[in-house]
Amino acid sequence: RSLQHRRGDACVALLRDDFGICLHIQHGTNTSNSIPLREVGREEALDLDVMELGLLPGFAPSLPADVFAGAVESPSERAHSLRVHVAPLPGVESTSRTVLVSCTARATAAELLVLLDAQHSLLLDAEGLGSRRGWRLYRIPPAVDGMGGEARDRAAIDVLGLAFLADMAEAEHNLLPDSACGREWRKLLCTAAEPMGSADRLGLRTRELWLQPPGAADAKVADVTSTDEAEQFFVVDAICQRSTVKKFFSTSGSIQVRLPVGADVAALRSLLGRDFPAKARVLVNSQNGDLRTLLETEPVPEKVLLTDFQGRRAFYARLTKSEALKAFRLLCDYFAKSEGRSKLAEAALESKGDPMRYSLVLCSLLGDEVYPMILRQLGLPDDQQPLQLMMGAMDSVASDYELARLWLESELQMRNLMKIKEAFLSLQSHHALLGLPPPEVDMATWTLKISGELEHATE
Repeated sequence: RSLQHRRGDACVALLRDDFGICLHIQHGTNTSNSIPLREVGREEALDLDVMELGLLPGFAPSLPADVFAGAVESPSERAHSLRVHVAPLPGVESTSRTVLVSCTARATAAELLVLLDAQHSLLLDAEGLGSRRGWRLYRIPPAVDGMGGEARDRAAIDVLGLAFLADMAEAEHNLLPDSACGREWRKLLCTAAEPMGSADRLGLRTRELWLQPPGAADAKVADVTSTDEAEQFFVVDAICQRSTVKKFFSTSGSIQVRLPVGADVAALRSLLGRDFPAKARVLVNSQNGDLRTLLETEPVPEKVLLTDFQGRRAFYARLTKSEALKAFRLLCDYFAKSEGRSKLAEAALESKGDPMRYSLVLCSLLGDEVYPMILRQLGLPDDQQPLQLMMGAMDSVASDYELARLWLESELQMRNLMKIKEAFLSLQSHHALLGLPPPEVDMATWTLKISGELEHATE
């Protein structure tokens, strides 16, 4: 955490191993602190990524023979049959349906949607146009399906493979909602309740999925963020010192900053960014009434004085990953609907084929209509320069793989060439860092397509 404060969030990359890329063999003289937590069934074991190696000559004999008994296919070839519960299209259908789709354990959500389209021709939007944009896959029933919170928690525990922890005798005490472990447990369960990203793999224990169409988003997105997450923030009231007339602060002379509870001065400085230069100080009143400079490692109190502040905004915040996911999905859902598409068509017409002008018109649309709606959903003020507030609050999305992918998806949906290239480069760097193939986005094709659409709109 200290390293990230000094060098930025992107300086550390962690990869959660949900698919068995690392196998620890317990031989009795292990020096690592890796211990068995639960028994993995044979079918699940055969789908582990490491089993791709197990089928190579000379490697299989070093592993338990019964794991490979009758195994003739690698995980990338083993086909599974999944049950997909498809919600009805709003205004088109009245009942849901369940279909079976055949895919491998290594398939991603995007690949499954392609298979659903090929095997069942399901992915039609409300206007009858074949499209996968706006559809969302869930690993557990979404909140709109009417399943209670306790039942959904149990479904999340099962799909995450955490039943062995939940069933321990001491779990009820250790996972109390107000405890540190309880809060982390809640966040973990919330990840299973979120819609899957297009590059997310289906999971080794997934045998059922739930598919929600475009237009069924309002109840869904409200369920993405943990309800206890908002309680982990507090708002700092900061008076901005005016040293000269030239540096006169253009708003009211004070700002508010939303910070995580327990945040230190370094975190405050990181959030304010270039608006708070390195020489600037954070001051508080001492017990004898004098002003005292806080150290970078000291926690930020609720009232402070900032010297040499150079910003022009009245409110600052940085979205958590859950909040950023919710924001991106609200954004994509808005432009997936006919009203949003009409707004983009009007922006294209007004821009007269100029990508730069289109980007400016789009910013005006976002600041006037879209971002205020998103800010209200996040519980943030919608009347404090919403465009600048949202851009600042999401300034770290490029440092996270999943958020970078959603960033690119949203820019593609908005046909924003100026930002598509920036988002693509960010996602491309994540793929290189993680050893993944390049993103499956043909920038040359998209550039020609969007440029053609902008020019055609003026005809």
